[in-house]
Amino acid sequence: MVNQRGLWIEADNVTIAGQGAGMTVLKLMDGTTEGVMMLQTSNSVGAISHLRIADLTFDGNGGEVGASNNCVKLWNAEDFTVERCEFTNARGNGLTIWDGCKRGVVSACYSHGHRQFNPPGDLSIGFNVSPFGQAVEPRPPTDITLVGCIAENNSGHGFGVYKAVHVRLIGCQASGHVTDQPPFTSNGFNIDSASYVSASGCTSFDNQRGFAVYGADHTQFTGCAAYENEIAGYLGLGAKKLAMSACHATANLSVGVIIKSGLVAAEVFTLQG
Repeated sequence: MVNQRGLWIEADNVTIAGQGAGMTVLKLMDGTTEGVMMLQTSNSVGAISHLRIADLTFDGNGGEVGASNNCVKLWNAEDFTVERCEFTNARGNGLTIWDGCKRGVVSACYSHGHRQFNPPGDLSIGFNVSPFGQAVEPRPPTDITLVGCIAENNSGHGFGVYKAVHVRLIGCQASGHVTDQPPFTSNGFNIDSASYVSASGCTSFDNQRGFAVYGADHTQFTGCAAYENEIAGYLGLGAKKLAMSACHATANLSVGVIIKSGLVAAEVFTLQG
């Protein structure tokens, strides 16, 4: 593929499926210089619904392309599913669930090896749920579930949730997220300015921070584990209504749990178990 977007979808009830991740591979060609999304949905005709993506590998060919790209960027998609896919080697994010997306489920996907070569601070995220970059009346991604997904060795965060609403992370794992672009940090799970985010049964290790919450409202961790992270297992900075139940923080190199006031006053921290 050498076009700006390899697959552009403006229709309902579309299924894009391969024979299995690692078997059916979509890869950008060497020398691509545009900002590429290997697959993108569009809002130019309104929301699209009932998109299914399954059993594919998306390879961004990061070292051989000349501009930032996402493997897959979903825009204004509703009632969609992404299953058993691999996202790798992008010069941007692996999977971005962007502006206007609603009621989506991502399950058993693997996002790894994304490296951003742009100026410091522009870091790559394995799974990105955010309207960031939409300048005109951004619409937060809403009612998004990620189940059994793994993010490894990306230059930014494993899972990033920014200004999204009602996001559920279930049985997900993040590891190996350590940036070489100080003062920025890479976290396994990074929840920023979002509302009603829950993480249950998730694991985060070998990152700079395991789970980080910045200025978010109503965040719940249940049965999560953070270990061997460089700075902290759990960080709550300016979070409102942050609750933790039956969680573990073991062998983190600095602190297990840090709760601070920040951009807004810290409110209602609950720790159980």
